[in-house]
Amino acid sequence: MLSDLIFFVQIAYWLSIGLLVASVGLAVATLWVQRAVEASARRRALTFSAWQEVLGAGASSPQLPSAPDPRDAFVVLCAWCDLVADESSGADGERLRRIAYESNLDRVARRFLHGRDPAAKIAGVRALGYLGEPSENAALKALTRAPDRELALAARISLRAMPGSRQLSLDGGD
Repeated sequence: MLSDLIFFVQIAYWLSIGLLVASVGLAVATLWVQRAVEASARRRALTFSAWQEVLGAGASSPQLPSAPDPRDAFVVLCAWCDLVADESSGADGERLRRIAYESNLDRVARRFLHGRDPAAKIAGVRALGYLGEPSENAALKALTRAPDRELALAARISLRAMPGSRQLSLDGGD
């Protein structure tokens, strides 16, 4: 009887030790994930501010950064699209297009256009529309019939934004 009691006490002891180790492990994992998310947010904020300086600069444009880090390409491309779309900013569209080509944002947009992420695909569609890339007209026209309404609308708007494009009807016809 005493040996049974000692056995149950030992089981309870080792179970509590196991739970303590698991709890500490989960706490460490949570802290690690939190720090990784914070570092990613700081890196994106720094990238965004650096590119905002380049994109918002006037004639005295600072040195262009290299192509955006693949992890930050979405943020940079969205910032570029927002600046081009914002007519009240007075931004020179030709200068922004030159910056996009020199920093390979056109390649990033093409990669996003043919990628799987819907938000990145919409950003790629927007950018290619603002760049006026005729090489992607077929892909953009195909996307006007996409089952994703937001993507189809973005493709239609991009096709309309292209210089020298003819107007598409909103029902998706050519």
